[in-house]
Parts: sequence; C-alpha cells; structure tokens
Amino acid sequence: MISYKRIAFINYSLFAGGAERNVINLSKIFIKNGLQTDIIIFKDINEYKYEYGYNLKNLHIIPLFKADKKILPLLKPFYAFVLFYRLFNVLRLNKYDLLIAAEEYDPFFITVFFSCLLRIKSLLLVGNNVSAELETKNFILRSVYKVLFFISFYFSTHIICVSKKLRIDLIENFSIQKNKITSIYNGVDVKMIKQKLKDGLTSKEKELFVKNKTVITMGRLVNKKGFEYLIRTFALVKKQVSGARLIIIGKGPLEKALMKLASDLKVKKDIIFTGFEKNNPYRLLKRADIFVFSSLYEGFGNVIIEAMNCGLPIVSMGCPYGPNEILEDGKWGVLVPQKNMNKCLLAGEMIRLLKNKSLLKKYKKLSLRRAKSFTLDIMGRKYLKIIHTMLKQL
Repeated sequence: MISYKRIAFINYSLFAGGAERNVINLSKIFIKNGLQTDIIIFKDINEYKYEYGYNLKNLHIIPLFKADKKILPLLKPFYAFVLFYRLFNVLRLNKYDLLIAAEEYDPFFITVFFSCLLRIKSLLLVGNNVSAELETKNFILRSVYKVLFFISFYFSTHIICVSKKLRIDLIENFSIQKNKITSIYNGVDVKMIKQKLKDGLTSKEKELFVKNKTVITMGRLVNKKGFEYLIRTFALVKKQVSGARLIIIGKGPLEKALMKLASDLKVKKDIIFTGFEKNNPYRLLKRADIFVFSSLYEGFGNVIIEAMNCGLPIVSMGCPYGPNEILEDGKWGVLVPQKNMNKCLLAGEMIRLLKNKSLLKKYKKLSLRRAKSFTLDIMGRKYLKIIHTMLKQL
C-alpha cells in the first residue's frame, strides 16, 4: 500500500466516451487501494454524473474552465496560456508523484511536458488506434501530430494500451521499446450494470422494440464508428426481415447527416436515434436482440463488453483493433471480415441471427460467459501492479 502517493489524471473533460469512463473507473480503484487520486479536466463537463450518481462522491475533480466557457478562435492562444498557468499551479501545489493522460493529442502532449518540467513520472493510456486516426488528418497535421506523439512516447515513463495488436502497432510505428509498453484490456463495472438492468422502460420506450427483430448499437456519432455503413447495411436487412428495427444510442456531429441518410434510404421510420442515454443505457440494450459494432477502427471497443454483460449476441466488424481480441476471432460472437467493407456480409450475418432463435440463444450464452473476462477487478489488479512499481521507483 502506498497511501501517501498522489496521482492526477489529465483529461479534456468527462464527456461521454470510453476513455472518460475508464478514468472514472480507474480513479475509484486507485482511491479504494489507498492512492490519493485527482481528475484534472480542461473543461467542467461530466456526462457520467447521472449514470454513476453517488459513486462519484469520493472523486476529486478539478476543472480548469467552466463548462459554458466559449472561446473565440482569436482568443485561443490567450486561453491556452491561461490553461497552462492554471494547470502548472495545480500540479505545483498538489505535488503529484504520477501524472496520467488517458486521451490522445493535447492531454498526452501536456502531461509529458509537465512531467518533464516538474520531474514527475508519467503514464500514457492509449485507447485509440493512433495510426489509423492520424491517417484521417491532412498531411501537415498528420506530420505535426506524429512528431508530437513520437516525443510524448519517448519521454513518458510508461505506456499502457488497451489491446495486444495495438501494442504491436505502436511499437512498430513509433519505435517504442517493448519493455516500456504494456497491454491491459479495459474492464467494466459489472455490479453497476447488473443493478441498472433491473430498471424498467417507460411505455414509450417499450414501443421502440420489436420482438426478435431489434438491432441495437451505441457510440458517438462520428465517422470512425461506421454508422453510415451500418445504416446502409440495415437497409438491406430490412428487405429480408419485415418489421426489423435499428436503435442507435448516442449523439455527435453526424446525427443530422445520418438521419438524412436513413430518410434517403427509406428506412427512417425503422431507425430510432435515442441521443445520449445519460442515466441508464443498459436497460435499453437488454431488451434488444443483437448488438452490432460497426467501427472502422478502434483501440478496443468498450461497448461490446457492456453489451455482452446485458446478454446480447454480438455481430462485429473485424476492424483493427479490439473486436478480434474480445471475440477471439469469432469464438464468442460473430466477426465479419472488414475487407472491402462488404455490406452484404454484415447484413447476411444480422439476418441469419434474427431469423434463428436457437442461434440467438447460443450467442447470448457465449456473451455472458465471455463478459466475465473483462471486469474492473481484473483490470484494476493489472493497473495497480504497474502503478505500484512506478511509484516504488521514486
């Protein structure tokens, strides 16, 4: 036990996302094990306060700016200076022993900068496919960010990534020493999910589900999640499964465009956009028939584990990285090859499950069994082993 050591996470915010959820879960684990832990966020946004409720009461969250603070483009350099100044003061006053960044880009770069400046150990948690993410940038941004990632990885004390193949990718593309980077799968709060599964639906929510014909998915409405591809695929499913319905839980910048696509494909009335379910998405997941994961690339895929804990059969694209390792190449769910993004392959698997009750039952059991491999206890033990080793070296 190293109760006198202090740790700080540095994040943009606690916006709805896998990295942010992981920060909350890890903070709870660290505090429970005697590590004084703070969460420093650039902006005071916490979209998990309703879902986690009283479980957040022991977390010490330090915002550097108010949530409603709008920054004009011309004033960004000034506010960047203010952010650095405020963060420097927080770090200096609290005398942290370890800084952890769990989001790519600015939190990584800033964390490593201050860890070097103040001679504090740093840990970077890579939850995204950085190589694939950089390919979406223009040449100038890609070049600048790649250099910054090289620098950050080089000067960080240790790196944890969320899947084994992501670890290999980072070693090969960023020349990271093998003994400096560890892979640890994310875990989910199984106890909380089980409790929330007991909640019922409103009469209006019950109307969303069509027995043996409801497909559901969840995630931020951005390009990398592949929802455009999923909607086009669902249009094919609809032709074979009368009454089929797709429920999309989440919000994001592509919401209007995706709604328009559904309208253009004449499946608007069969696709429901629920928005971000801030309190309890699990009660919705539980009542669907299959969960579809359509990401173009990922680091892991937390929502697959959450859906498994809700007893949902999984149909996933075999994107790099994450789903292949979670499903072990199709052992625990349906894994569709991503090659050429063939809509017919994904549609065919969705149709096959929706038309076969015994197959649905089989994959439901497999999901519940596999979910036991991704708990907070398992994840926590592995993180604590690395954290304690780093802190003992002080």
